[in-house]
Amino acid sequence: MKIATIIELVIFLFYELFLFVLCKKEKNQRTNSKIFWGESLFFVGKYIGKRINIQKFIKFSRKKEQYLFELFDQADIGMIKTNLVNSKITYIFVLVPFSIFIGLISRKIKIFILLFFMVMALSFSSDYMINKQVKTRRYEIMNTYPSVLTKMSILVNAGIPIVDAFKRVANSGCGIFYMEMKNCVDSIDNGVPYDLAFENFSKKCGCREIRRFASLCTQNIVNGDTNIVLSLCELSNFAWNERKTRAKLASEQASELLLFPIILMFAGIMIMVIVPTFDSLI
Repeated sequence: MKIATIIELVIFLFYELFLFVLCKKEKNQRTNSKIFWGESLFFVGKYIGKRINIQKFIKFSRKKEQYLFELFDQADIGMIKTNLVNSKITYIFVLVPFSIFIGLISRKIKIFILLFFMVMALSFSSDYMINKQVKTRRYEIMNTYPSVLTKMSILVNAGIPIVDAFKRVANSGCGIFYMEMKNCVDSIDNGVPYDLAFENFSKKCGCREIRRFASLCTQNIVNGDTNIVLSLCELSNFAWNERKTRAKLASEQASELLLFPIILMFAGIMIMVIVPTFDSLI
């Protein structure tokens, strides 16, 4: 091993050891969420973030706040937001020096660039996973929504008050949407006002169609609405048409994705045919 490599290794190990010893006294907040990698090391980001007061310069957008509200309990959102910041600081101060060290000992800039971009991708992986989970969650909610509206319209048309119909439908199935309906029913049973309970329900679902449904329920409970059955039927018909449209788009996207492996196979066959031909000509 060359002396230069030994010196680089000593400097790197000293830096990492000094960093962990310096930051270890900071208590770590662990959420045990699957969106984070290496959460046990986030005390590094927490310590450095406090020293440079980075929270003053970082503001979460209204869209990101809504995503966090949909995915996590209200009591955990604060820790999730903190660790979203701490994770990026930790990856930069721990893994970027590691990338530099590997690049130095290999004497290849390509390796450093590759590792650096991997660290950057890891830094934003939690944001990507949040977006993906919200998209999957909303897709499942919107697939369940039409059947819920159909059940609601049948029960209300039979003369059952809308709150009782909502409670019955909430207990008639399983899934994310039914779970949110049950949480809304629990809030009402615990004394939360109807308008606030349905508002939180619509925010938790995060879809504008659900907001319209929740607003319709609240309006009927507070002011009464003789056309509630007709309104529910209109919402149900519109929701079923939207579901058909989404299913059609999903099938078209699946067909487009199938073209990619076919193109690769065709390209491989062409290479197998053309290369021997060129070799024979040469």
